[in-house]
Amino acid sequence: MSAPTCHLCEDAAELLQQAGVAFIKQDITLDAALMRRFALRIPVLQAPTGTELSWPFEVEAVQALMESIA
Repeated sequence: MSAPTCHLCEDAAELLQQAGVAFIKQDITLDAALMRRFALRIPVLQAPTGTELSWPFEVEAVQALMESIA
C-alpha cells in the first residue's frame, strides 16, 4: 500500500527492487476503506495470502515472506 506523497513508500519500493521482489503499488488515496485502514501505516507490503509487513521492514523479512508463500 502506498500514497503519492509518501517518501517512505519510495524507500520501500527501492528496497523491494533491490531485493528483486515484484510488487504492485496500490494508491490508498483512491479508496476510502484503504485510507482508513492504512493511512498511518504505509508503506505496507501485502502478500497474496493477506499477510502484511508494515514499514520499516528489512530485506530478510521480505525474503522470508516471499519464501513462505512460494
